Amino acid sequence: MKNFETPTDFETSITLNGITIAFNNLQEISQGGPVVGNLLIDNKIVYGTFGGPFLNENEFLFIPIYLKKRFFGWGFKLAKIDLNNGHCYIVGSIKKLIFLDKIEKDVIYFYEDFYKTRYNHFEL
Repeated sequence: MKNFETPTDFETSITLNGITIAFNNLQEISQGGPVVGNLLIDNKIVYGTFGGPFLNENEFLFIPIYLKKRFFGWGFKLAKIDLNNGHCYIVGSIKKLIFLDKIEKDVIYFYEDFYKTRYNHFEL
C-alpha cells in the first residue's frame, strides 16, 4: 500500500512477485463511500466483493471484503488470500470500514474511519 491510497482511491492493478492483482467492476457503496468490486488474481476472479487498499506479506494478500451482516446491513471483514492457491480466509468481526495501515509481528493494524481517528487491529 502506498501512503496516498484510501478506500475511495487505490491502485486497481499491481504485480507482486510475478502475480497480477487487479480489480474490475468497481463502484462506490454509497456517495463518497468506499469503492468495492471484483478481485482478480492472475485473471482469475476471487469469489466475493473486495475493497482497497490492500496489504501483502509473504504469499498472502490482506484485503477488506464487503459482506452482508447477519440480520441487517453490510460491512467489512478482513480477507486473507493465499496467492499460491487462491484460498480465501475471513478474519475478525464485521466493521463499517477497514482502512488497512500496516502489518507488524503477526498483527494487522487498520483504521475504522476515513479520518484515521479510530485505530484497531486483528491478530493473525
